[in-house]
Amino acid sequence: NGDRVLIYTNARKAILYRPEINKIIDVAPVNIGPTATASGETTSGATTVVLRNGTNTVGLTRTYEEELKQKDPSLVIVNRDNAKKRDYEKTLLVDVKRDKAAFVDELAKKLGIVVGTLPEGEATPAADFLIIIGEDTK
Repeated sequence: NGDRVLIYTNARKAILYRPEINKIIDVAPVNIGPTATASGETTSGATTVVLRNGTNTVGLTRTYEEELKQKDPSLVIVNRDNAKKRDYEKTLLVDVKRDKAAFVDELAKKLGIVVGTLPEGEATPAADFLIIIGEDTK
């Protein structure tokens, strides 16, 4: 019918626009990204990661994401946010689903970070791994 769909991946929104009446018909949330399988791997064979900034340095997750992509292109960053606490000294890798023990150690070594458990107060993300960026990454 001539409607246009505008998808904004960073804002995670889709807008349905009808040009003939110059009007937005609907706005809806979207989740565009790899589809996870039962094993936690995405359909592209990648592993999902949530990044959280555990410091007061603004923009650290974006910078770290670029570094992460260079070190392991198979990782898919599904979300970036701030950690509940902002005073993490060391960057921490958490195997959220606790089913990738061999891979988590290999990844931690590759990234030069420590493996740990989900810190108290931090929400459990919908991803294979959580990386909380600490002061040692600046």
